[in-house]
Amino acid sequence: MSAELQRALLTVEAAGRPPRQYVMRPGQRFLIGRGFADGRPDPDGAAVGIALEDPQVSRQHASLELGPGGLTLTDLGSTNGTLLGGRRLPARTRTPLASGAAVDLGKHRLTVQLQEETSGAPSLTELQLLRLLDLPDDEYRLRGRVATGSKSFIWAARHLPSRKDLAVKVLRQSLMDPAACERFVRKARLAQQLKTPCVVRISDVRQAIDGRPFLVMELVHGQSAQDRVEAEGPLPAPSALWIAADLAGALAAAAQVDIVHRDVSPHNVLFSPSGIAKLGGFGMARMIGADVTSLRETGEVEAGSSLPFMAPEQFEEQADHRTDLYGLGATLYFLLCGRPPFLARGPAFLPELWREIAEDEPPSLGDFQPGLAAELVELVHELLRKDPARRPQTAVEVLERLLTLSDAGPGPRTPGAGGSAGPETLVV
Repeated sequence: MSAELQRALLTVEAAGRPPRQYVMRPGQRFLIGRGFADGRPDPDGAAVGIALEDPQVSRQHASLELGPGGLTLTDLGSTNGTLLGGRRLPARTRTPLASGAAVDLGKHRLTVQLQEETSGAPSLTELQLLRLLDLPDDEYRLRGRVATGSKSFIWAARHLPSRKDLAVKVLRQSLMDPAACERFVRKARLAQQLKTPCVVRISDVRQAIDGRPFLVMELVHGQSAQDRVEAEGPLPAPSALWIAADLAGALAAAAQVDIVHRDVSPHNVLFSPSGIAKLGGFGMARMIGADVTSLRETGEVEAGSSLPFMAPEQFEEQADHRTDLYGLGATLYFLLCGRPPFLARGPAFLPELWREIAEDEPPSLGDFQPGLAAELVELVHELLRKDPARRPQTAVEVLERLLTLSDAGPGPRTPGAGGSAGPETLVV
């Protein structure tokens, strides 16, 4: 086990406004610029990861980057400057930030907390990993490990000739048997079929020199839905609706090519700087009609962040598109109230959680958030019905209802929300 993996917890405060928090992972870069008080970017400005409603903040004010050397801040030539400890930073010069640093941008203060996270992945140097993946070190730079899972790990990278950021997902060495490698590649090929901005793009599937497969993917410079809710708490209904609309669009695209995701959950939803929610994590995806056995039998899902968002039929029977709609409903429930529909606890929580998902009704969303529109509460609970036949039947139907609710609610819509969906706009 190693503890080289860091994350940055960023807190933004301004007088008279509630603080906002952001979680930044290694390899990510957040652009800071002018936007709105609820964190939405200015549609007339740049796509920013941290949007500040402040006339003293430039549209492209500063950038933060978390790399192997730590967290750095760069002023992008802003009109009113970026202050660290009361001192104006030189423009276009990277400045290291330590844990506890306080940065002033106009009327806003951004404070930094750096956190170490234990990683179970083997510790590889940048050069060792580049050689393993057969990537020329004069074309690629690795920028740190973004995530570590039970089956793979993800590094952020920079392709120097094109000046593009990307992510590299590598299968663990312990899972290099032919069947595991074949599954890894097959699921990546499924995800490649989805040509929509609301899915994390996979640009290439390659093979390392030791035979294991790896993916070259889009690197999303933004938080996951899991990180965002854990940092901020439950989201306002308009924000949650925009996110759900993008996910419904992604699921509509998947349905057109008979793909079932089977793992729609907050940690698989990432936010781009332009405000689009992107669905990733296709490690459990299947084609409709493929032989899908019980998750209890295969052990394919762990007792972690995915399980509370899975539909009852996933534990015993074959899944279809309505299974993903349950995951969408459970994710929307989490966005709105800060917890999944079911929360079994205690030493035997896993079988108890299975039982709750299969047999119990979730607590009413309206009990947690009494101010929510009755139509929204009704939609979420319809998506969470035990019997797939009693849920909404298509992602397009769900999208239409979400957009109707979004139009009826306060505030403008986040750029890109639901932008991939609807049969007239799907590209597959």
